[in-house]
Amino acid sequence: MKHIKLFEAFVNEAEAKFDKALHKKVLKAIASTKTYMEVEDDSDMSEILIATRENGDVYDDTAGQDDIKEAQRVQKILMKKFPGIKVQIETVDEWVHLSIRAPRVANFKYVIEMYDENEPNEYRRGMGGSEFATFKEMAQALEREYLRGAKVDFKSVEKELEAIDTYPRDRFTGWHQSKGIKIASGVKWGSTTVEIQVAKETDEIDYKTKKGI
Repeated sequence: MKHIKLFEAFVNEAEAKFDKALHKKVLKAIASTKTYMEVEDDSDMSEILIATRENGDVYDDTAGQDDIKEAQRVQKILMKKFPGIKVQIETVDEWVHLSIRAPRVANFKYVIEMYDENEPNEYRRGMGGSEFATFKEMAQALEREYLRGAKVDFKSVEKELEAIDTYPRDRFTGWHQSKGIKIASGVKWGSTTVEIQVAKETDEIDYKTKKGI
């Protein structure tokens, strides 16, 4: 059974998929509500869609109020049982759909940046750097390529990075970057000396507060 899906709020987001365990639990929870709404495809790991037109008006193409109330009842149960999942009601002609999607999981990257210390702070330009999937990979690269013997307390740096929850810099790539943390200065780099900073990036933020989700 196929129906038109008009869930624009979901389409515009990066897709998150259920893991098998959560997917099974959500399906079981739907069954436990004893709803008369039907699951359309129990193998779809990106969206669980349940629908009904039990009380809809086929001739006027309007959804039934009892069906909307039933969707609201199931929505409330699922949102309470599984905080973080996305549950949205949509009506399409006489049909009422309840779309359930997995929580969006934020990804993170770690960034090294260098700045020429011979330039005034207000004009200081980034001299390039690198991005890493894990803090460990970044720390290894810093010791191997960037620090040139400068000593850094990596445990303290990692703790400071992990405490970051605000990402004010839009990279215009879907990623947002935190403010930099200075970890070394006076590092010889060619004919100049550089300050080395590290930062953290995420692909999931609250656009009003710039805080990570």
